Amino acid sequence: MKDIKKYLKLSKKSWLTIIIGTVVIAVAGLSVSYFQQINQYNKINEQLIQVRSNLEKTQVSILLSNKAELEEKISEKTLQLENAQAQLSIPMASSIITKTLFDVAEKHRLKVNEMTSSSPRIDNQAGVKLSQTELTACVVGNLSDIILFIIDLDKRFSTGVIKSVVIDMPNGDAGDDTTIDFRMDIYTAER
Repeated sequence: MKDIKKYLKLSKKSWLTIIIGTVVIAVAGLSVSYFQQINQYNKINEQLIQVRSNLEKTQVSILLSNKAELEEKISEKTLQLENAQAQLSIPMASSIITKTLFDVAEKHRLKVNEMTSSSPRIDNQAGVKLSQTELTACVVGNLSDIILFIIDLDKRFSTGVIKSVVIDMPNGDAGDDTTIDFRMDIYTAER
C-alpha cells in the first residue's frame, strides 16, 4: 500500500502534466472525429449535388419528350376540329337555305309542297373555291305572289342562279292553285 501512496503522491507538476496530456488526447480524439464528420458531410453534399443535377437533366429530357408528344396531339386534335367544323357546316348551310326558302314563301302567302337541297359540292370557278348547293322546290299559291316570291328569293340568294322554272296553272287562270317547280344553284365561298 505504501507503494500506491507513493505513486499517488505526485507533485503538482506531474498532476498538471497528466491533466494536460489527458486533455490533449481528448481534444485530439474529438478533432479527428470532427474532421471525419466534416469529410463525410462534404462527400454526402457532393453526392446530393450530383443527384440533383442528374434529376434536373432527367426532368428536362422528360419534359422535352412530353412537349413533343403534346405538340403532336395538338396537331391531331386541330385536324379533327377542322374536319368536324367542315362536317357541321354542311347541314348548317342546308338549314339556312331551307329556313330562308320557307320564310320567303310565308312572306308571300305561299305553301311549300316539296323542297330538297343537296349536300354542298366543292367547285372551282376561276381559281376561287366555291361550295355549290342545289335547291329544288314546289310552291303553290297565287301567280302574282309566286312571281314576287321568285324575285325575292333571287335577291335573298345573291350568289344563287335560278336554273329552271316550270309554272302549272291547272284551271288555266292565275288562281290560288298555281304551282311552280324550280331549281336553283346557290354558291358560297369556301374558306
